[in-house]
Amino acid sequence: MASSAQVNEGQPVDVQTNEEMLTAPKNLYGVSKTYVEQLSHYYVHQKGLTIFALRIGAYDEIERTKTKLNQTKPKRFKCLPRSC
Repeated sequence: MASSAQVNEGQPVDVQTNEEMLTAPKNLYGVSKTYVEQLSHYYVHQKGLTIFALRIGAYDEIERTKTKLNQTKPKRFKCLPRSC
């Protein structure tokens, strides 16, 4: 599940997103990514497992000024504990 964009595709393009904000998937793929993150949260807190989640983002310096903020910045993620 490499793409991060689908998790927050439903957010306005002029909003700067961050990991503290709720996700806003706009399609089934984004929903499934959000579900896996929530499931990971469950296993961390209920089963004591250590889980690492990585959202791979894309960034191109040349395109930076042509692209809306939430298309280039890290996408928000609410549930993964920072203590893992």
